[in-house]
Parts: sequence; C-alpha cells; structure tokens
Amino acid sequence: MGSRLMHAYIGQRLITSLPELDPARFLLGTIAPDARYDEKEQAHYYTGELASGTRTIDYEAFWGDSTSWNPSFRSGYYVHLIADDIWLRGFYMGWLRQAIIADASIGSRYHDDFRRYNTRIAPFVKWNEQAINGALHEVSVQSRWKTLPQFVGEVEEDRRTVLPQEYDILLPHQLDGYIETAIERSIHHLGEKGLKIDTAKESSPNH
Repeated sequence: MGSRLMHAYIGQRLITSLPELDPARFLLGTIAPDARYDEKEQAHYYTGELASGTRTIDYEAFWGDSTSWNPSFRSGYYVHLIADDIWLRGFYMGWLRQAIIADASIGSRYHDDFRRYNTRIAPFVKWNEQAINGALHEVSVQSRWKTLPQFVGEVEEDRRTVLPQEYDILLPHQLDGYIETAIERSIHHLGEKGLKIDTAKESSPNH
C-alpha cells in the first residue's frame, strides 16, 4: 500500500476538483483507514486470499456500508481504498510479493523507498491546521477513530523528515505513476457516485 503521506498527497491533489466537499474532513478520510491499527482487515475491506492471488479491496462494499458517514470523510476514505487496491493489484500482487518471497529484505527496503519518496512530495502536502484540528476533534470522539489524532501526528512527522533521493527497489517515476493512476480512478469513481467534479480546478503534479 502507499505511504501515509502518499495518501495525504493524493487527497490534496483531488480536493481542488471536489467543490462540494469539506477539505479538512476529506483529507482526514484519505488517511483514516491506516489509523485503525487493530482492525486492518475490516478497515480496508480486504477480500480473497494472498496465497491464491485473489486478494483485492472491495471499496464498493465500503461505499454501501458507509451511507450514514459524513460525505466528505466518507469520500476521502473511499479514495484511500481505491488507491490501496491499485497498489495491491498493480504492484504487490503483480510482482512485489514474489520478490519478497525470494528475498525477505525487499519488504523493508521498498518501505525505505516510500520514506524517500515522502521527501519528494512533502512540500506539496499543505493542510489548514486549524480546520484539520477542528475536524479531527469532531471525528475522534467516535471510538473507532480514537487513534486518528496520533496518526495525524505521524503524518506530520513524515512531512518533516528529509531523506536523500537515492532509491533501491522502487523508482520515483513508478510511484509518480501510481499516484496519477489513483487520482484518475478516484475522479472516475467519485463522478459515478454523483459528486460534482470540477476538472478545470484539477491540481497538476507538483513533484
């Protein structure tokens, strides 16, 4: 799956095209699934099995289950699941899993590349901290999101970390492509859900 900051960056890029949504709640939604540390399987709507190669993320099941949620937070969460499914199918199940089976060190090494890539995109993740904190206070009173404030702090730490741009397993252009695909697919699916998409304000790549 993409890093915490990658999800925040995807959300940052998308929200400019979604005039009906509240930016702070949407951005919190884009990182929220990873904040449910003890409920990863449920939070990500996994289906299928890794061993049989059928592992996917059922983001449409999430959409059906979340009709009572705040629409901005819900849409951000949906985007997170779409992005994770792209990573799962296109990268992890496509080739990375077999590479890790052959060489277990690749698992930690590609996560190190995530951290390097965070340095590349961090300058473009710009949150309105007052709005984020207000939305966070509202959301975190729900028991399932009690760890979200801690998680937001970890994302902030990711933004401040600066690492040399020397990659090992994953190259920057591969991760750029992943992000662009996630944005394009999210716009498509959100449009199908009836959300207004303002393509004239679509954010262009900054990295």
